[in-house]
Amino acid sequence: MISVKCIKQANLLPNWFDGATAGYYDGYIHLVGQAEKAVTLRNTHYVLDSNGEVVHALTPPFGDRAEGLVSHLNGKMYQVGSIAIDDVWSFDPSISGYTDASWRRVNPDFSSRIGRRVMAGGCDANGWFYIFGGWDNNTVWKTRDFIDWTFVGELPSEINRLSSAGCCL
Repeated sequence: MISVKCIKQANLLPNWFDGATAGYYDGYIHLVGQAEKAVTLRNTHYVLDSNGEVVHALTPPFGDRAEGLVSHLNGKMYQVGSIAIDDVWSFDPSISGYTDASWRRVNPDFSSRIGRRVMAGGCDANGWFYIFGGWDNNTVWKTRDFIDWTFVGELPSEINRLSSAGCCL
């Protein structure tokens, strides 16, 4: 049986926040980066079990962030961008367990190739990660390694500058 808990109401985390990158990886729920009280960016990586209990709280080696994207390509979890940063980091607990040393920077600035992505949408599909839209962008790009990017096309005019979109396939 699966139960649903409100993380805020159940006081499962030390502070109220939004804008975290959220994903399910390696049997855990991961929350990476957050906007504390919807204002102050942080970079804490919370790892929660299926009951919503925090089992690990890490401080990744990257700057404060919120509104990023998550990918699960190549057997790793990726943190893609942020509201203020266009970089990519991978997390692989087989490196050093659930510690900050398991984070690796993959790409320091993908925006030089595909443009700024403030609150973009993104998803994994058929072995590719797709990134689309954002406050200031109407294009769609895809990658398998977060370094080489392939242009896919423009968003339809009805959803130009689509932002904070999440999807799963």
